[in-house]
Amino acid sequence: MTEKFGLSIALSHCHFLSTEDKNILLEKIKDLDEFLLLSIYDISVIVGKSINYKGWKPKKLYKDVKNSIRLMERYSIEMIVNTENDFPQSLIDIPNRPFAIYFRGALQKNYNALVAMVGTRRPTGAGIKAAMRISSEFAERDVCVASGLALGIDSFAHKGVVSNRGKTIAVLACGVENIYPRTNSRLAGRILETGGSVISEYAPGLPALKYRFPERNRIISGLSNSVLVVEAPEKSGALITADYAKKQHKPVYVCAELLSSIQNKGCKKLYDNGAKAIKNADEILNDKNVNMQKELFGEE
Repeated sequence: MTEKFGLSIALSHCHFLSTEDKNILLEKIKDLDEFLLLSIYDISVIVGKSINYKGWKPKKLYKDVKNSIRLMERYSIEMIVNTENDFPQSLIDIPNRPFAIYFRGALQKNYNALVAMVGTRRPTGAGIKAAMRISSEFAERDVCVASGLALGIDSFAHKGVVSNRGKTIAVLACGVENIYPRTNSRLAGRILETGGSVISEYAPGLPALKYRFPERNRIISGLSNSVLVVEAPEKSGALITADYAKKQHKPVYVCAELLSSIQNKGCKKLYDNGAKAIKNADEILNDKNVNMQKELFGEE
C-alpha cells in the first residue's frame, strides 16, 4: 500500500467534494494523517474555492476509512483512482467522472466490445425473454454486458450472459461488498465465477442510498459503447441511463418487438426521439455508428 492509499479512500467518502477537488487534494496532501488535521477552511484554500460543509468530522472519517480497508481485505476488493494508468479510459472522458472505482473480480484491459443493457424492475414475460435472448447473443459473440444488478431486466441481462459463460460487469450504487438487492447475491457470485466483475465508485461500507442510483447510471453508460433499453415504462430509472448515454454521445437502442406494449411507453418515447429499434445483438454490433473495438483501460 502507498502512503496515498488511505487518503484515496478518505476522499471517496467525502461526498461534499467534486472529483476535481479530490484530485487536487490527492496531489497536494501527503497522506491520510495530514488530511485529517485539516479544517474545512484549509481544504477550501487548497482547492481554491469556498467549501461550505458543516458535517466535517475527521474522527468519524478515520473510522470509516479503517472500516473500508477492513472490508477490502475481507472481500478481496481492489481500488483504482482516476489518476492511475489502470483507470478505465472510458470513464475519464465522461462528464462528472468518478474519483475512484472499487471492484471485485477481473477487469480486463481490452474488451472486444462492451454494451449496456438496462430496463424496468417489473418486466413483462416478453421483456424477460428479450433480455435473456439478446444478452445470450452478446455472450456468444464475446461481448461484455454492463448493467446494474437491479431486479428485473438488469438481472436477466446478467443471467443471459453468465448462462453462456460470458463476461458481464455489475455496477452498484453502494460498496461492492454489499450486494444490493441481497436476493442477487448468488447472481453476483456467478458473475465473478465467469470472469466478470462487480464495481462501484462508492467506498466499501457505504450503503445504497436513493440518490446514488441515478449517479450509478452514468457509470453504466460511461463504460459502454452503446446502451440498449430493453423495456421501460415512462418513469423508469433506465431512462436516466439512456439520457446519460446521449450526453456521452453513445447510441441508444430499444427492442423492436416490445415497442407496441402499453407497459413500454418509456422505450416508445426513446424511439420517437431517435433511438434505434433492433431485433437482435448483431444489429447493434453491425451498426456503423458504434465503435465496437473497445479499450476499456488506458495504456500502462
